[in-house]
Amino acid sequence: SGMPKKGPGGAVWSTASCGWCPAGSGSGSPPNVSGAAWYPSGVDVTLQAGDHWFYTPGDKLNPLSTLIEFYHNSVGSNGHLEIDFAIDRHGSVDPVHATAYKRFGDWIRSCYGSPVATGALPTGKTSFELSFAATKTIDRVLLEEDQTKGQLIVSYAVEAKVGGKFVAFSNGITIGAKRIDIAPAAMV
Repeated sequence: SGMPKKGPGGAVWSTASCGWCPAGSGSGSPPNVSGAAWYPSGVDVTLQAGDHWFYTPGDKLNPLSTLIEFYHNSVGSNGHLEIDFAIDRHGSVDPVHATAYKRFGDWIRSCYGSPVATGALPTGKTSFELSFAATKTIDRVLLEEDQTKGQLIVSYAVEAKVGGKFVAFSNGITIGAKRIDIAPAAMV
């Protein structure tokens, strides 16, 4: 399992310059490194606790809170989450596993399926504002980079207007396919 760690700035680059790197290695080099090649990071995890890849009847499953952590530390950090399907000896998915996969998918849709507000950075600009109803509370921001020319963003900052003043919400050095920043407390 190659779960990226969200360190300072949570940098996971979709490029590598190690000569030969296994596909999806996520070894990551900033895009301005000479010879960097496109290598999106694949993050493989298991539903069964203890990193068990093969179906074992009665094996403990990772709780939803752990799956959510996997999601934020992979998809939310420019990775591509690859979660296993431990098929039983009869070629089926255990109903308990199916329920856990469904709960995880339901959580993803409920949390990220209907954004409070959306927008895009206008061409040639370095900032923009989003507005939404004053009755909405936010605790996270999801950013996506247009990667048609590669992963190019090398720093970003997000601010929120709270009580009429802009305050720091989050910042980092990569966005890539998707970046999710969660505030330590909800901001109104």
